[in-house]
Order: sequence, then structure tokens, then C-alpha cells
Amino acid sequence: LAGLSTQSTARLGNALGMIGVAGGLAATLGGLRPSPELMAQMSGAMAVGGTLGLGIATRMQISELPQLVAAFHSLVGLAAMLTCVAEYMVEYPHFTTDSATSLTKIIAYLGTYIGGVTFSGSLVAYGKLQG
Repeated sequence: LAGLSTQSTARLGNALGMIGVAGGLAATLGGLRPSPELMAQMSGAMAVGGTLGLGIATRMQISELPQLVAAFHSLVGLAAMLTCVAEYMVEYPHFTTDSATSLTKIIAYLGTYIGGVTFSGSLVAYGKLQG
């Protein structure tokens, strides 16, 4: 992020950020070792999301960048909420047999709460910025 703070280092900072994200994706895929079917689903989801994001971003003016960031950030909060709810649903059958379920419940609750605050707060910020 420090590389993005000045115009003279912004290109390098942006490139380093893209390299970091690519490394994170590669490490995640290497750790998951997804089946070809799952890989196709993940690729399709990334293609749809990337296409929608690119379409939205190309229509925005530079003066609307704060609103764009707030709108996209609300989607991050929504994704966190949905991920925690899904994890709770997956782990629910194990709650009676596993002794570590209290930690899972706490993590799911906190993730859902923080995601909800992020989602709603970002929508409020978008609304205020949009006017």
C-alpha cells in the first residue's frame, strides 16, 4: 500500500499488489488441489465476477471512485457473511459430537457480525457519497 501513496511509485505498487494476489491464488489452489469440476466452477465464478467488475469500473468516472470502492467493499462484507453462514450450515451436524464446536460457533458469529457491519456500513457510505 505504501507504493500507492505517490504517483512516482504507484505503477510499481500496483504491480507488486497484482503479484501478491497472484501468489495468494496460486498458494490457495496448490493447497486445495481442486478437482477439474471444482476448478471449472471457480474459473467460471472468477470470469463472471471479473467481467461484471470490469464493466462497472469502465463506466465510472474518476470522481466517482470513492463510491465505487464503497460499493465493492459492501460486496466483501456480504461475501464474509454468506461464507460464515455456509460454514455454520456445513458444521452444524458435528456440533453434538465435536468438543471444539464452541470455537466454530464463535468464529461463525463474529464473521457474520463483522461482515454484516461491513456490508451495511459500506452501503451507508456509498449512499452518503452518492448524495
